[in-house]
Amino acid sequence: MNVNQIKDRLDELHAQSIVILHTADKTILCDHMILATVTSHRQMRFIANTLLKESGEKRQYTENAPEEEWMLIDLGDIMIHIMTPDARINIDLESLWSNRE
Repeated sequence: MNVNQIKDRLDELHAQSIVILHTADKTILCDHMILATVTSHRQMRFIANTLLKESGEKRQYTENAPEEEWMLIDLGDIMIHIMTPDARINIDLESLWSNRE
């Protein structure tokens, strides 16, 4: 899956406030980060499981905080951050990665 296919799939799965950050020139970790907000922990787990199944990537990893406010899916060149609204505000990855040089 490419970054636009993942964004479209997140939209189909009713994720909200989907943002793609281009990070290739800011880190060696990934070329893109996709941020998405969900309304429940159940939706977060469902989206993560769906994307992992559908990605077809050999290198994939998922991790979530014990309180399940934020889930990270590592698909190699693309990292997907799925967060609750509170986590999205408190962590503010948009500002962190937008201001990096």
